[in-house]
Amino acid sequence: MTTATEPHPPDLRRPLDQRVALVTGGTGGIGAAISRYLAGYGAEVAAGYWRQRESAQKFLADLNAACPGRLITLHHGNIGSAEDCRRVVREVIEQHGRLTTIPEDVMERFRRQIPVGRIGRPEEIARVVAFLAADASSYITGQVWAVNGGLDM
Repeated sequence: MTTATEPHPPDLRRPLDQRVALVTGGTGGIGAAISRYLAGYGAEVAAGYWRQRESAQKFLADLNAACPGRLITLHHGNIGSAEDCRRVVREVIEQHGRLTTIPEDVMERFRRQIPVGRIGRPEEIARVVAFLAADASSYITGQVWAVNGGLDM
């Protein structure tokens, strides 16, 4: 987190340096887009998945190729299991040394109720997650960002 006493402004080219993000469902759909954006902005990414191991491993290889030198890990677990969740968090902390960010996925079950008439594109959600996770956004606190096509109106 940026404080008022820091002598240098954050590096806006890599605003998520020093962040470690655990992205549930992080190897497919919106979760994969969030993982890509976070890694692209400098974060280390711990991508969670439950099924489709081969697809998850391919995602890891592709993201490692796109972001060389960035620590990106895969974590198998079912978010419906409290024990799996505790284990995955322990794994992330063991492998990355810390955990700073856990973005949440968007539920697709409300498609017909969304005023703009469509589900958001993964990149639309990922941009907001990356913005809020950055040091440059550290003054934003206690807010709910409804990136939902007007669903909360």
